[in-house]
Amino acid sequence: MSPIGWQEIPFSEALQINPTVRLDRGSIYPYVDMASVNADSRNAGSVVGREFKGGGSKFQNGDTLMARITPCLENGKIARYLATGNQQVAHGSTEFIVLRGRENVTDNDFAYYLTRWNEVRNYAIGQMTGTSGRQRVPVDSLDHLTVEIPPLTEQRTIAHILGTLDDKIELNRRMNETLEAMARALFKSWFVDFDPVHAKMEDRWRSGESLPGLPAVLYDFCPSQFVDSELGEIPEGWEVKTLGEICYKPQYGYTASANNTPIGPKFLRITDINKKAWIEWESVPYCEITKDDFEKYRLHKGDILIARMADPGHGCMIEGDREAVFASYLIRFRPLHERYTRFCNTGSILTITGNS
Repeated sequence: MSPIGWQEIPFSEALQINPTVRLDRGSIYPYVDMASVNADSRNAGSVVGREFKGGGSKFQNGDTLMARITPCLENGKIARYLATGNQQVAHGSTEFIVLRGRENVTDNDFAYYLTRWNEVRNYAIGQMTGTSGRQRVPVDSLDHLTVEIPPLTEQRTIAHILGTLDDKIELNRRMNETLEAMARALFKSWFVDFDPVHAKMEDRWRSGESLPGLPAVLYDFCPSQFVDSELGEIPEGWEVKTLGEICYKPQYGYTASANNTPIGPKFLRITDINKKAWIEWESVPYCEITKDDFEKYRLHKGDILIARMADPGHGCMIEGDREAVFASYLIRFRPLHERYTRFCNTGSILTITGNS
């Protein structure tokens, strides 16, 4: 039973689907491709201008873009178009369904959050047709989805509350990205470029003094000269070892289909680790697995996972034991000793991605 004042109507009557937007053929407009839509960001903006030739999606500032192709929709690629200049209209990938609030029915901001609602997204995913790997949501399938719509005043209140939370989430995301970048830069400075050793050798860093990125407390722990090795000069006291000498044998993950229903353990995929500096376990799907395979692929504290496809080199570290396994496009490195864990995590990612 719907709350008082709410109405049940088809999704296609609640929102405008692919509304008309007039663009002049041959003119340059902002263009949004699928890569510009991040599942963890509310807004998508254009990074390039492109000539409009008559095809693709067309939209205006504030419209919601929903990916209609697999695996983009499953990965949550839904965002609002945010115009950044004077040009309020734009065009984009053919793989977007454009959604907009309907006058006197739905608020445009509410339309975005309604589209992101799991019930709507999961329904759309369930309607996909086509060959494996290229399945798409038929636009007319949305005619058969019934949604509950509150009065406009409640819609605006709901959208304002969720928008305020999104603002805070976005701020935290940027702060975490900044901190992660600082940590990577510091690691590279200390353990790749050996800046502390150079600073001591060049007499730029003296006992009891601090330099940017070099606190005084570390002075006595840092070598003051280099020695030759098979890799070239390394700090005195360091050793050259292979990853195989400090980690167990690398292991590919488990092959299975992800399921949003809790039918087994969590099933960690590339898409669950390549968007943020942390894992949101609440959004990680599940999978079916035998008891023996669960023990074989179960994640443990200190495991390091590296993507080997789609976003090669991106990785993460498991911070605690989990009722979870990892997917086949991930490689697990498990350090032999806990003291190697964080060094391997940052070092392996820097090396594999070519940042060193």
